Amino acid sequence: MVGSNRIVQATKIVNPVGDEGLEPEEEKKLRRMIVEKAIEALQEGVTEQAIFARPTP
Repeated sequence: MVGSNRIVQATKIVNPVGDEGLEPEEEKKLRRMIVEKAIEALQEGVTEQAIFARPTP
């Protein structure tokens, strides 16, 4: 079976790792949090689908 076992929630389809409504420094913080959450997700041992909640600034 093909699929995604690790899903990291981000912001929007058109801008998945950012938010154009934020100030540049806040957007940079958000991007960093999403990438850190993705790294955490890769380190988790999962056997079935796991959804990792969107980090909040």
